[in-house]
Amino acid sequence: KASCLAFHPNSLILRPNPTLSAGTCSARSIARPALARASRGPLWSAVTKAEFIQVCKSGPKNGVGSSEELASKVKAMCEELISPTQKIATSSIVDGVWRLIFTTTTGSSGGKLGPFVGDVDQDIRYGDGKYYNILRLGPVEAILSAHWDVVDDDKWDVTFDDIKLAVFGLTIVDKEFGSERDQTLETLDTVAGGDSTARSTTNGGTWDLKYADASLRVLYAYGTGKDP
Repeated sequence: KASCLAFHPNSLILRPNPTLSAGTCSARSIARPALARASRGPLWSAVTKAEFIQVCKSGPKNGVGSSEELASKVKAMCEELISPTQKIATSSIVDGVWRLIFTTTTGSSGGKLGPFVGDVDQDIRYGDGKYYNILRLGPVEAILSAHWDVVDDDKWDVTFDDIKLAVFGLTIVDKEFGSERDQTLETLDTVAGGDSTARSTTNGGTWDLKYADASLRVLYAYGTGKDP
């Protein structure tokens, strides 16, 4: 099964420097475009972006622990959205830091740390072909780095590179995938309070990029987790 994820641009971009510890970041601000109601032009869709975002935000934080009814509704609305951006996989519109607003996945990628749920930002560095999933909860910060290969116009194959975990700015975990894959995934399971049944069977997965514009990204992730 695929996990559905939706992201908003973060109004305060926090971009970790990969050469520093997981707790060290630089910051800059961006203007967030207004969520205007979609015009009924050639690419008009039955569900507007504003309606979709409203439903995504109607459940628990990040959508973690949502009812099956809400998860199904978000997925159904996602299928009704028509992306104004064509060939998303090769479009620089995905560049920037995006805040997770809804996911059907479980575990740390959805912001889960034990019984708590933190903020999740996805820092996509289009020019480098790299992205960073950044989870923050109080003094804890976890950064998963990965890269992608373009499969077709709207699809990436993603490969995990490493995971860093810091508490109060002090790095306590810094592991690479590859030969240490099982140990790294076990660390993620422990941090998230999950179990091995939700693990990916590879060091990454596939992203089916469904929608992208300046204020919303939606994708389906295969092989990086399981639906609730």
